[in-house]
Amino acid sequence: MSLSFSSDSEFIKKLSRVVEENLADENFGVKELAQKTKLSRTQLHRKLKSINNQSVSQFIREIRLNKAKELLQQELGTVSEIAYQVGFGSPSYFIKCFKEYFGYPPGVLLKLPPEDVDNEVSDQYNAGQSLTGKNRLGITLRLLVGMLGVITITVVALFVYKNLIVEKKAAIQDKSIAVLPLKNLSDDTDIQYLAGGIMEDILNRLSRVNDLHLKSRISSEQYRDPDISLPELAEELNVSYVLEGSIINNGDRVRIYVQLIEAESDNHIWSKEYNQDLSDIFEFTSDVSKQIADELQVALTTDEVASIERNYTENTEAYNYYLMGNSLLWPHFWHERTKGDMTACIEYYQKAIEIDSTYGLAYAGLAEAYSALAGIGASWIPYEEAVKRCKEYALKAISLDYNLAEGHAALGDCASDFLFDWDLADKELKLAIQVNPNFALAYRYYADYLMIMGRHKEAKEYLDKSSELDPVFILTNKSYANWYYDMGKFEEVLKIHKQSKRFYNSPKTEQFVIFKVNLHQNKNEEAFEALKQYILLDSPDIDYTEKLSAMYSEFGMKTVIQWFTEYYKLHEADNLQIAALLAYLGEKEKAVDYLVELYNKKDKRWRLKIIKSDYDYRSLHGHQRFTALLEKMDLADR
Repeated sequence: MSLSFSSDSEFIKKLSRVVEENLADENFGVKELAQKTKLSRTQLHRKLKSINNQSVSQFIREIRLNKAKELLQQELGTVSEIAYQVGFGSPSYFIKCFKEYFGYPPGVLLKLPPEDVDNEVSDQYNAGQSLTGKNRLGITLRLLVGMLGVITITVVALFVYKNLIVEKKAAIQDKSIAVLPLKNLSDDTDIQYLAGGIMEDILNRLSRVNDLHLKSRISSEQYRDPDISLPELAEELNVSYVLEGSIINNGDRVRIYVQLIEAESDNHIWSKEYNQDLSDIFEFTSDVSKQIADELQVALTTDEVASIERNYTENTEAYNYYLMGNSLLWPHFWHERTKGDMTACIEYYQKAIEIDSTYGLAYAGLAEAYSALAGIGASWIPYEEAVKRCKEYALKAISLDYNLAEGHAALGDCASDFLFDWDLADKELKLAIQVNPNFALAYRYYADYLMIMGRHKEAKEYLDKSSELDPVFILTNKSYANWYYDMGKFEEVLKIHKQSKRFYNSPKTEQFVIFKVNLHQNKNEEAFEALKQYILLDSPDIDYTEKLSAMYSEFGMKTVIQWFTEYYKLHEADNLQIAALLAYLGEKEKAVDYLVELYNKKDKRWRLKIIKSDYDYRSLHGHQRFTALLEKMDLADR
């Protein structure tokens, strides 16, 4: 669609129309709007900024919010339902944005009759005006009076005074930061690990400060070379500030430039250039961390200062090897790990330990590396050996530093994933979160554990926190998909997979998921189409389309699934999925046979941990042999 604009007002009207036409599409954002208008992102951003001083993301969000308000006033759904209708993928994020924009939570509109909502305020909203802090405070007071009626003038006065004081003191209220990897401006690709590692060190130091909200390095890593503006990047990560910079290698010294930026306005808050000897790198990361806390008006406690200044090793060579190990382990966390990568990763961690045998973080890194090898079933190391080393190195990390969140998280995940030691998993993962409340990975590990236990309400809370800290980590999205699948919320599963395609795209996996969620919803036509696509991707040299179509037309979906179950046995040999298909067909004994067979394979047994809560196996609950299998894993009575 090509748009022409005769005036600024016409431009805004047409932009609004395009957004409204795509309102329910949560993936419709700046990029898509720019494509519709035949403008570049930069041109669109500048033009909108010049007209009404808004970013493109802000413009889209405000249209969504105003439409949501209309729907809420008409009581056309619950808060969550309307959040999805207007393109918010997360109801909790919708509630946060709604409250920030209008001054009160969206649920208020469902609880109060329209006449109880202040008319003057409604007029302002319908005109699309953003409300100032004073407007919002007035709205809050009027709503409180309308709802409670019995609040005395004295209490109201105290409430006003308290909020004014709080507002005055909190000059910087949202102290959320994304720490981006340094841009390597030199020709030396060998220091790329250092570019990421330095900023990770700063992030780890700042994560110990309670008043700061840090985004995980894994999310930030996605934006090493961003193709979007800083305000848009901050919008995607849901942060108010961004720390970025560059590094140039110069022999034994490096020149590092760092700058702290207020994301929405793109204004520089602070910047500094360092000409640093690599032997003084710890002093640099500590100095930058304290400077950021100071710029964001954070009053550091004595313990927080000590945490920022603390070095987990005093040896820069050991530190470098640790960073090199990290560079191979974490960026590949959602991709297939190669033998070369993982072998080098472990060697780097081991070299760090050889130099400094008290380096707890390096032991924790080794634990995570061996956990990864156990999980992927690496052929070059026995499964039991990988699990054994994972536990040993995690325990060693904790013995060296009991306040090391990474060590507790590695041990807790090992206990949950491989050892079936549920009490140890619960204890260690809670400790990891307690030690470092900004550690996104620990929240996801604990959420996964809670789902295994069937405690989905609690799991969702920890997933939300993990997502808040690490918005684009692919494994957090996978955990969300598992949560929605367990709960039978299949449309949400599809949304999660669609969102994840930007960072990890597997068409075959996507079609298999579409097949299963439609099957469970009795949408046989959609399930059949997805199954054909899956088989076409899985066996491109053989065309099964005509055969399957005739089978479906003559005998129906059940016969197709029976055929596919046999096909899947030959091509994938995945006992979990075969058991799921058999359970769907009502062949419970055969389904349990495949689960028992999986249990008897020691290197595959760990995959069974999900069967208690997974939607696929609900029909097996109460089956004597299925219950016996849960008892073997100490899951029956949990």
